Amino acid sequence: MSERTAWGRWDCSRCGKVDISGKYKRCPACGDPREQAELDAMRPPTASDLAAPILDAEELALARSGADWICGFCGGTNQGRGPDAPPLDPTAPLICGSCGASSGDATGHGKTGPVLPEAPADPGGSWWRRATRKSRALAIVGVLGLTGFAFAYWATRTSEHVGHVTSLTYVHITQLQRWSDVTRGQWGRPAERLEVRPVGAKGETAGVQVTSCSQRHHSNESYACGTETYTDSESYTCGTTQSCSMVNNGNGSFTEKCSSSPKTCTRPVTRTRTKMCTRPVYREWCDYRTQEWSVVESRTAEGQGHDLRWETLHAMGDLERIAHVNTYTVVSGLDDDPAAHTQTVPREAYDKYAVGDAMIFTLQNVGGVQGVRRADGGP
Repeated sequence: MSERTAWGRWDCSRCGKVDISGKYKRCPACGDPREQAELDAMRPPTASDLAAPILDAEELALARSGADWICGFCGGTNQGRGPDAPPLDPTAPLICGSCGASSGDATGHGKTGPVLPEAPADPGGSWWRRATRKSRALAIVGVLGLTGFAFAYWATRTSEHVGHVTSLTYVHITQLQRWSDVTRGQWGRPAERLEVRPVGAKGETAGVQVTSCSQRHHSNESYACGTETYTDSESYTCGTTQSCSMVNNGNGSFTEKCSSSPKTCTRPVTRTRTKMCTRPVYREWCDYRTQEWSVVESRTAEGQGHDLRWETLHAMGDLERIAHVNTYTVVSGLDDDPAAHTQTVPREAYDKYAVGDAMIFTLQNVGGVQGVRRADGGP
């Protein structure tokens, strides 16, 4: 680990002089004391500055005196009481070199020369003006974090609102099904069985009669088929690499800390491994004849409310039957949205709804409708 300390550069906001060495706490052109804003805007040393680091013992002690303290009366920056600062009574207050106020004096009492009237108290504005960039950033992060937490809490809160049923709809499908022969297939030979035909459209058992079997491509499998060489890469140590970081000492100086670590490089290498090949896997596939109820005709009846109806189809003989498929939908509205929630319900529940029935909506602040239930507690 190596360290180099050098002075940064600042600009005087009063007279406009630029590139003032960080060792000066007053502008060498106009004598104006360096203030917090000018210290915050301090530019780090350049490569040429670091090439000629601080070596003078007195300057080095100044650079290592710790962060400057800001006079609460005049806003000027003053040398801190760091480990390399001149020995002082640790209980004695620090005195501002610009106005003579002590480090604990925010109004000017005890200042050399005439005492100015006290400024009105403004804790918030005063703190923000004197705060460092880091303190301001932490404050902003804290406020944003609290705001985000408050929003997340609010977003997940729920409330209940009263809506009502706006429509009831149904779909009735009447199917004519016929007991029919179909061809199916599967991997492996199925167990055969005789068909039992339906009597009165019930009591049937589908038969299984194998019609053909053959070997078909089912999948691929991998297997070892020798060895092969391939190019890989390996890591090795190829010297050292240096990483540096710049630390702002808060007093006009900056310290560059550098450390060295092993540098890793890669190189190609030739290796040998087991060679894998693929080959097809064949299995027996069998087609067979069986029976099932197939839809040969379908009619749909749709409507609203409880005036339910079905389309009519007629089955002929033992090998035909009638089947029904139904869907029942309840639509509920809330405020200006007549279709805020739609649900499919069984017939028993559908029969208990009526248009205008009160419904309780559970709404999340962010996320909308989370649930709907009957106001009377019914299903």
